[in-house]
Amino acid sequence: MRRAVVFGAALGLALSAGAASADPSPSMWESAKDPGARAREELHADMQRRIMLARLPLLRGVGQQTLDGARVRLEEAGARESSDVRLRFDLGTVYELLDRHALARTVLSEALAIAPDHTAAEDAWITLAFACGKLGDHTCERRAYNAFLASATEDSHRVTAILNLAETEMHLGRLAEAIDGYRDVMRICNGLPNAPGVQTTRALATWGLAVALDRHGDPLGALREAKLAVERSGVDGMGLLRSPSVFYVPDYEVSWYEGLGAMAVAPTAKSATEAWDLWRFAERSFDRWITGAEPKHDRWLPLARAHLARAREERKRAEVRKAREPRPRVVDEDVTF
Repeated sequence: MRRAVVFGAALGLALSAGAASADPSPSMWESAKDPGARAREELHADMQRRIMLARLPLLRGVGQQTLDGARVRLEEAGARESSDVRLRFDLGTVYELLDRHALARTVLSEALAIAPDHTAAEDAWITLAFACGKLGDHTCERRAYNAFLASATEDSHRVTAILNLAETEMHLGRLAEAIDGYRDVMRICNGLPNAPGVQTTRALATWGLAVALDRHGDPLGALREAKLAVERSGVDGMGLLRSPSVFYVPDYEVSWYEGLGAMAVAPTAKSATEAWDLWRFAERSFDRWITGAEPKHDRWLPLARAHLARAREERKRAEVRKAREPRPRVVDEDVTF
């Protein structure tokens, strides 16, 4: 589970604005020496405006309409081979916002190999991390997040990268590092203003910690954190796991989180019917996860099968109790007007 943006679109806006303002416009003397400098500067400024518009959640539909035009302009200007690396960053970012992840990875990797410490590279590194993450290229993703974190200083900018890096570590089998990362996110969140975005990030980190502990061989700790994650997810409960700002690679991963959450709260169900619903939900969740994972020989299959077997048995026990549970009385009342 990875969060796609930081606190709405704050990171993209802050970094993009910073990148646009960090490099002054070319002077008259520079323009005379390089007649194309002014045109490249104007193109970059226009691309930054389009990118910021596309990253605003409330205007995403409007912003998306401008992106394909931005792509055409950049491609026609030869941005991929441009001497102005910012145009390469812009093109890679536009590809990523258009969900052309492989192209984004290629363009941004090439550009960052040339200018890894450029003033605009910070945004490019995290955009590359998103592209690699969505492609399932966890080695590239890990390298990109670490490069971003090496330069980012604000906790509010770093927290989502650390959250996503923890998920990457888990997929690479580095569970101890993943657990440390999720706990680091919660520590950082505790020091930030208690805004809705911070609460959401804390809840997502708790979900991630639950799954990491589960796969690391700490079932009691996993269930404890999963129950806390449900509580921290607010009125949505497990609905937060399917928020538009959250993505999973592979996509069936969400079923593990949902199954574990149901297992965590089922023992405290208020009735046999509620317990049956929760265990059935867990059973179906792990069945979906196994169905998705089996062709890939996923390393977590044995544990998933054990969870499925337990959920099935608990669902059957709850079904027996449910059959004995008295049904609520329905009182027929005459309706008068």
